[in-house]
Amino acid sequence: MIIDIIVLLFLALIVSLMVNEGPFSAIILLFCSLISSIVAMGYFEVVARLFGKWPDMARGVAFLLTFFILLTLTRTIFDFLIRDEVELPPLPAKIASGVVGFFVGLVVIGTVLIGAQMLPLPSTIAGYNRYPHGFAQSATGIWFDPDGFVESIWDMTSGNSMGGSQTLAMVHPHLLRELYGLRYTVQYAGRKTLASSLLKVMASGIIPNNEASVFHIPSMPGKAILVVRTQVAHGSKPPAISSDAGYFRLTPSEVRLVTTDGRQYYPVGLLRDGAIFKKLSFDSAIVDDYRHVDGHRVVIQNWIFAVQPSQLPDFIELKGTARGQIAGAPVPETLAALPMHYYPKLAYQNSKLTITVAAASNIGSLTGVAVPAQIRMGKIAGLVQAAYKRLGVISRGISNSQPPWSDAAAHTTGSPSAASATQWRNMGNQLIANGNSQKEQWWEVLQLVMTSQVSTNTSRSLARIRHYFNNTIIPLLNRQEPVKIDVTPGASKTIRIAPGSWQIIVWSVHSSHMYVWSKTAQVKIGQSNSINLGNNDMVVNYNLGN
Repeated sequence: MIIDIIVLLFLALIVSLMVNEGPFSAIILLFCSLISSIVAMGYFEVVARLFGKWPDMARGVAFLLTFFILLTLTRTIFDFLIRDEVELPPLPAKIASGVVGFFVGLVVIGTVLIGAQMLPLPSTIAGYNRYPHGFAQSATGIWFDPDGFVESIWDMTSGNSMGGSQTLAMVHPHLLRELYGLRYTVQYAGRKTLASSLLKVMASGIIPNNEASVFHIPSMPGKAILVVRTQVAHGSKPPAISSDAGYFRLTPSEVRLVTTDGRQYYPVGLLRDGAIFKKLSFDSAIVDDYRHVDGHRVVIQNWIFAVQPSQLPDFIELKGTARGQIAGAPVPETLAALPMHYYPKLAYQNSKLTITVAAASNIGSLTGVAVPAQIRMGKIAGLVQAAYKRLGVISRGISNSQPPWSDAAAHTTGSPSAASATQWRNMGNQLIANGNSQKEQWWEVLQLVMTSQVSTNTSRSLARIRHYFNNTIIPLLNRQEPVKIDVTPGASKTIRIAPGSWQIIVWSVHSSHMYVWSKTAQVKIGQSNSINLGNNDMVVNYNLGN
């Protein structure tokens, strides 16, 4: 994997630098890196408050900045106070330096990796997915396990040699799993974090096993059924709002319960309307409507956890930043039934879209996604600028009557003739001029960047566009937390999707052909929403068999 190679290269670089520095210098750097990493761990949530205007980035940026600033300061202080290296024979010195340098590398690289995992990145980073077979399965590790090594050091020192009234493991029992869960989102949500001021724990309690059937909760032998009722307010002013739209979205992996003995749990279900159990998996998309309750727009949810009978809840946390205290807080232990108007009507459950693609059946099943119809220019600026430059080359080539360009263009829907290539280049120029904060239409972006990838003959164009689509466009789509689609040509597929404006992108990519369809769909509640994709909706149309 790419991440393994990157770790290996940086580890080798740090070891080689330490060999040249000497053993005493390496020991000092190891001490500095350990202290800096541990202090950054202890205070990153406090420092993150300085970045309140950027809540999604705050924790990762605060952690990494704290670590690197402390590492620089401590090393500078030691270099000022200690000027001379301890002299050892050359061979023992190099061996000792290399060994210490290896651990320096593990600490520095592991700390940086943990900081990166705190950022709002996708669940797969540089080819590495900690839970490739699902969040509920066993984890995989990076070579030498640098982030796990650092986490174990934190666990050993927190509350012990480094002091502190509360250990790291009492708040973050499985930090790496927790960070992965925050990135493992299954449906688009505009906000990755939630302000603590918007979360309230209304009540919590144990449902006796003999009463579980009343709520349609399945038998859970050896487990206590704990329910925690939370209220999330919409908020009135960014960044202290829970949604940019009319729906509150989250994934079960963004909800965790920590018990007083430092055990971490994720919800196994919800009580809809406070009465009917709905089983949850880590691939469940939770979308709730806000309702007006006591003058506020709120969402009330009843989370079900299966815990050990002897364990007591300490706190519940949503989206990594909103923490509601249960232990020692004035939280009722009895969940009184609430009036129905406290619960959202879940109009989303009646919001569906039927998709049909007009294509030959011999191309097999099609893969696709539904993403918000617009994407912020800042996320695609590099792609648009590269497309703009390349379209300039293409338009000049076609204008100068270079047949290879014309031949390649003739096999792409919306082909870049001299006029159209210039038109798309002008579009690219306009998108660049709009600035990074502007939101652009997905279909325009796709047509622009894909058209810019044509080459000087048909087979070369197919190879180039296929590589670009697989390695650039699909990862970009996955970062938008899309709704996944699988559809058979000519058949209809119905998906449940929140109301709003969506871009439906469907493709078939093989060595001999490539087709990409793209069309905007408006989804409304209570209507028969459908979309048909045909020849006029093709962004790419290549088939070497023709």
